[in-house]
Amino acid sequence: MKLIKMAVALLLLAFVIEASAQPLWMRYPTISPDGQSIVFSYKGNLYKVPSQGGDALPLTIHKAHDYQAVWSPDGKYIAFASNRFGNFDIFIMPAQGGQARRLTYHSANEVPCSFTSD
Repeated sequence: MKLIKMAVALLLLAFVIEASAQPLWMRYPTISPDGQSIVFSYKGNLYKVPSQGGDALPLTIHKAHDYQAVWSPDGKYIAFASNRFGNFDIFIMPAQGGQARRLTYHSANEVPCSFTSD
C-alpha cells in the first residue's frame, strides 16, 4: 500500500512539473530580418516576441490553424499558411499585426517558403 501511495505521489509530481514547464506547442519559429523579433506558431495561432526575450504578443487569434510564418525581406510583412477556409492557403499581414489578406485560392494546400524580390 505504501508503494502505491508513493507511485501516485510521484505521478502527480510529474504532472505538476510538466504543467509548469515551457509549452510544447511552440513551432515554426522564424527570426525577423533585423534580428529583433521572432514569430512562432502556438496552438494554431501566430505570436511575436522580442528576440532578447519578453512577452509574446498574439498576431492571430481564431479557431483556424495558422503556421509557417515567413518574414518579408524588409521586415514589414509576414506571410503564413492558414486553413481559415478549409485547405491551407497563403495569407499576408503587417508584421505589427492587423488584418490578414488571403493571397491564394487553390484547392490544394499551399505553404509559403520565402518572398520574391518584387
